[in-house]
Amino acid sequence: TLNLTFNETVDGGTLYTPSITLLNAAVNSTSNYTLTLTSILSGATLSSVLTIQLSAADAGLIKVLPLCLNVTNCFLIYDTGLVLDTLHTSVIARSVNNSLQAQAVYPDTVPPVLVSFNFNRQNGIITLSFSEPMNI
Repeated sequence: TLNLTFNETVDGGTLYTPSITLLNAAVNSTSNYTLTLTSILSGATLSSVLTIQLSAADAGLIKVLPLCLNVTNCFLIYDTGLVLDTLHTSVIARSVNNSLQAQAVYPDTVPPVLVSFNFNRQNGIITLSFSEPMNI
């Protein structure tokens, strides 16, 4: 999940997750990831704290990138389309020059699980399928 805290109540129903990009550095970032529409709001819609439930695709791709491993390499930028407040005023954008550093990053402590495998007797190839993307 991704928790966003604002200085006033915002309307989570207007949240547009592709406005969010995660970076691995405040300056000269070498890795970034922009969320997709498949990550959605979870919980209260009118609040100063919005919780975004990352889709399996977004979470999986973030896990294999060298970003957000801890607070020192987890920064966020967004444009004015991110969310509106209760008076339908756009949020002030944060660009690369003004990225926001994460206050906390919680590590993935759930080990991957081998879900299935296939064995091709003709070419001797075994294909393994895991519960999450693997960094091989």
